[in-house]
Amino acid sequence: MMYFKDEVLTFIEEENVQFIKLLFFDVFGRQKNVSILPSRMSRTFEKGVTIDATAVTGFNNPDHSDLVLKPDPSTMTVLPWRSIDGCVIYMICDLYYPDGRRFDYDIRYILQKAVKKAQKVGLTIEMAAKFEFYLLKLDELGEKTNIPMDQAGYMDAAPLDRAENIRRDICLTLNEMGIEPHKSYHQYGKGQNEVDFHFNTALNAADEAAIFKWVVRSTAHLNGLWADFSPRPFKNQPGSGLHIQMRFFDTEDERIKEQFMAGILKYIRQMTLFLNPNKQSYDRFGKDQAPLFIDWSDQTRFTLLRIPALSPDIMEVRSPDCTCSVYLAFALLIEAGLKGIEDQLELIEPGACKRQDSMDILPTSLEEAKALAIESDFIANVLPDHIINTYIKKDQ
Repeated sequence: MMYFKDEVLTFIEEENVQFIKLLFFDVFGRQKNVSILPSRMSRTFEKGVTIDATAVTGFNNPDHSDLVLKPDPSTMTVLPWRSIDGCVIYMICDLYYPDGRRFDYDIRYILQKAVKKAQKVGLTIEMAAKFEFYLLKLDELGEKTNIPMDQAGYMDAAPLDRAENIRRDICLTLNEMGIEPHKSYHQYGKGQNEVDFHFNTALNAADEAAIFKWVVRSTAHLNGLWADFSPRPFKNQPGSGLHIQMRFFDTEDERIKEQFMAGILKYIRQMTLFLNPNKQSYDRFGKDQAPLFIDWSDQTRFTLLRIPALSPDIMEVRSPDCTCSVYLAFALLIEAGLKGIEDQLELIEPGACKRQDSMDILPTSLEEAKALAIESDFIANVLPDHIINTYIKKDQ
């Protein structure tokens, strides 16, 4: 349900809301929050809440040490696991300079601009995320171990699949929050799971994906487990990806779709740093069905850009992993596709890259991905220099 300011204020009064969490994200997509009491909500809608930008990764700018959080009322959601004594809600915030301008390094703003750019050329792009993650046991001190919670494999059933009830709790919690998962199941790796989402507008899909990891980690913690979203936590087990699906809501023009795909394939190497920002990310490529070649197919599930056999309108990019910022990942994929349309790029034949040279594979190291991003005019036109430099300087 989409709320307006007045509706949020009415909800707070009528539903015994006791606490309000205001969420935002740093440039790497890590969730941050500040909490307020209901009595401050009306003023917060009007004035916002000030934060210290110098203390947030990627926000540090000595000329603008203060930033203002302004909650987006349409994102208001009840937290099911925090509603025993009075109701707890959250809202995702947009970031502003004190003078009222949007904050340039707000990753949600970067996605909003990409969405508007697509709308200007008559395209409404819907997106969906498919998350893979491991559930690991904790030791007697409550610390993470490297022991998977089960020994099950692909789509195994209980009792071999011991994570079935955890995934059910995750999906039911999401459903209570108005976020509807599409499906969930055990993946190939021991202790590895997957939860997929339905399509939504790009911004709403990114908001849902950003909240998803919070729900999974909270549910795992309540069950005495650790949720591991890293790209390849075990060398002898499959890595975990974040597969991103896209489709056009308002056109069936196959030529437009092919040009959009061609743009993604052309710029995927240059944007990989932001889709795979962790050193471990590059241990995943080319192993256990993770993509390596810059290719597309409507026949195999394991290519970089996949067209599902039963859903030819869907484009699925399979290289990103869960350490990325979904807001930046969605924005870059949209911008690359729009550039393909603008330049009327021709889509390569499926399987073509396997017959060419090594330039048609994804970067094989974090350092290579950084070098490609630094040299990219495409990246420079989409992302602020400060965000690019923050990613370049990040060690892992």
